[in-house]
Amino acid sequence: SCSDRIMEMLSGIRREYDLPIQSHLSENKGEIAWVKELCPWSAFYGDAYEQFGMFGGTYPAVMAHCVHPTEEE
Repeated sequence: SCSDRIMEMLSGIRREYDLPIQSHLSENKGEIAWVKELCPWSAFYGDAYEQFGMFGGTYPAVMAHCVHPTEEE
């Protein structure tokens, strides 16, 4: 439940200090729908994180409680 600006700032901190991230992903269908409302430009829930550079590179990402992930995730 972060704004786009906060996600941008978190991504910057992640890169600057070479930190891993931990969050939750696709825990329940209501949450998935809410993320789609918050990030209508994203193709799927995980894409909302990807668009802010939170996945990939040399920075590990640990996503918890992935109950309803898509193939892409």
